[in-house]
Amino acid sequence: MNNNTSKTNYDILFVGGHHNSSLPLIQKFMKDGYSIKFIGHKYASKLNDFVSSEYTEMQSYGIPYINLNTPKFYNNNDLLKYIQLLKSVVFCFKLFISERPSLIMSFGGYLAVPVVIAGKLLNIKIATHEQTAVKGLANNMIAKFADKIYLTWDISKKHYTNKSEVVGLPIREEILSVKKNKPNAYIKTIFVQGGKQGSHIINDFIFSNIDYLCSKYVIYHQTGKHSINDDHVKAEKLSKKYPNYKTFTYLYGKDYTKILNKVDLVLGRSGAHMVYELAYLKIPAIFVPISWSSNNEQYFNAKLANEYLPCYIIEEKNLNISNFKKALKYISTTLRKNTSYLEVTSKATEAIYTSIKKNFFNG
Repeated sequence: MNNNTSKTNYDILFVGGHHNSSLPLIQKFMKDGYSIKFIGHKYASKLNDFVSSEYTEMQSYGIPYINLNTPKFYNNNDLLKYIQLLKSVVFCFKLFISERPSLIMSFGGYLAVPVVIAGKLLNIKIATHEQTAVKGLANNMIAKFADKIYLTWDISKKHYTNKSEVVGLPIREEILSVKKNKPNAYIKTIFVQGGKQGSHIINDFIFSNIDYLCSKYVIYHQTGKHSINDDHVKAEKLSKKYPNYKTFTYLYGKDYTKILNKVDLVLGRSGAHMVYELAYLKIPAIFVPISWSSNNEQYFNAKLANEYLPCYIIEEKNLNISNFKKALKYISTTLRKNTSYLEVTSKATEAIYTSIKKNFFNG
């Protein structure tokens, strides 16, 4: 599809911390003959050698993957982080000298920062997609260099320039296949998740209250495999003792959607991708936002979710069985009222695809 082979080697380099959001768009471009690569972390953290979920999933679809190490940014005052960032920029600059994409498509987060900076230095076109309700530190930097900005939420429009366009969030085909059943006010099954790497705080809450939870509910628990506390090992042992406790390290594709087809409630983090999918499916949720996320973005994601699905927020410090019961009661009562909620679009993939072709590939 690349019509300028003398200057570029492939069409689009995808990058960003939210690989689930980028995957539907990647698949659509690949289906239509575009050459694609993805740059991200091969390993989940520096503490272990477990391969990341994004690496595993991209490999399963045959998407060429480039490993990049780059620092996370939580504030502006860490000099060492900036030195590490500079090294990452140099790596990307050298990479683009040897194999140059026509377009960098960012899905935000700290991982995309050095990629976008290096791309801008080499005059490579840049587009970015913002998933969160508030603009984080990394995405604020990325937006300054982007030629086009795609937004998930209308509320985000005020933070961006006229280069921005509200399109929604790309939803995976397997999520679109999940039956959108009417939520059950009598909650019987609960899916517990703590993001790609898992959450020790949420995992520990489940472990500490396993007797009560399994006496009342069927629990599907995605622990993550990357905890230094070996939570997945503890969960596996408990699953042999409690028939109502089903545990997984991480669920991919159809295995994930099978669980969503079964559950009445989700207990977990409020990352942008999770919030949007639950908003689309109208599955009730108890959100436990990460307390240290950039600009408290997970909390604001969860607050915004109130307009789209029955949900309740419990802060990490307040996650206990008493507040959990309170949250369940609130959600059950809300469901009995048949409250109406806003809908999210399922057409974001097509909207971004059409815009990119028009703006960057003369399509």
